[in-house]
Amino acid sequence: MCGLSHLHSLNIVHRDLKPRNILLSQPGPLGRVRALISDFGLCKKIPEGRTSFSLRSGIPGTEGWIAPEVLLETPGNKPVRERQLTPHLT
Repeated sequence: MCGLSHLHSLNIVHRDLKPRNILLSQPGPLGRVRALISDFGLCKKIPEGRTSFSLRSGIPGTEGWIAPEVLLETPGNKPVRERQLTPHLT
């Protein structure tokens, strides 16, 4: 969590955090395991107060690991109501 907090303190968003991008070390002399973040290819520095996700520019990340709330945002950054996604069920 320290690494992710550090990135966020610099206004950097990883945008592809998933189990495959977390590396674990062998236990050290005290039996501790270190977790390290890897694969910074999709990292983005963002201006204060902005989000990195925009449907206009595509959604970065790995399919299957993208947060549902990101997929439910419209270009105006307003959440899509569930009934808009499934009009045939209303």
